[in-house]
Amino acid sequence: MIKQFLILLPLLMPVLAHSSCNLREQDYAGEYISEWVAVKGEKQALRINGDHSSEFLRTFEAGDSQRFQSKSFQLVEDVLIIKYFKESGALAYKLILSGWKIDEIKALYGTMYMYRDGKQYNGLPVSFRSK
Repeated sequence: MIKQFLILLPLLMPVLAHSSCNLREQDYAGEYISEWVAVKGEKQALRINGDHSSEFLRTFEAGDSQRFQSKSFQLVEDVLIIKYFKESGALAYKLILSGWKIDEIKALYGTMYMYRDGKQYNGLPVSFRSK
């Protein structure tokens, strides 16, 4: 049994060395771009700062865009919750994300919930990778 393990160990080392791990609180900081979007022609960008502030940008095929900022986020175990409000104070988006990293590559995925007049009206899957 030990002989078999020693034979397989060199084959498993690259896999073990590059295995992914969940993001910790300090790992979320960084700049991300959309890996996949549900709306054709849309591009998304997300910047999360070390002080927990963030900026979420949606750019559409026609050229118009929406930019929202948040002063903080909430972390529940390995799930990140960021709320973005309109200038009027009404909730516009809520990003519910989780992710992983391999070395310097980070990925975030989850759902973007959309709100109108304080009520949720839609939710779309989102996926980001680090820049």
